[in-house]
Amino acid sequence: KEIARLEQEVERERASAVTAVEKLKAEFAQHDEDLQAQLIDAKRVTREEDREKDNKVSLKNVNLETRVQELTADLKDSKEQCGMLKSRVAEITSQLDATL
Repeated sequence: KEIARLEQEVERERASAVTAVEKLKAEFAQHDEDLQAQLIDAKRVTREEDREKDNKVSLKNVNLETRVQELTADLKDSKEQCGMLKSRVAEITSQLDATL
C-alpha cells in the first residue's frame, strides 16, 4: 500500500516536472521568437539608415555636379566676354592710333 502511494507521488512529481519543462520550453521558444523579431527589425532599421545615408551622399554628389556645371558655364561665358573685351580694346586702340 505504501509502495503504491509512493509510486503515485513519484508519478505526480514526474508529471509536474514534465509540465514545468514544457512550460520552460514554450517560454524559451517565445523569447527566442521575440529576439529573432528584434534582430530582424534592427537589421531593417540599419538598412533604412544606410539607404538614407547613401541617398544623402548621392544628393550631395548631384548638387556638386550641378554646381560644377554651373561654374563651368560661367567660366565659358567669362572667357567669351573677355575675348569680346579684348577685341573691343584692340578696336579702340586701333581707332586711337588712327586718330593720333
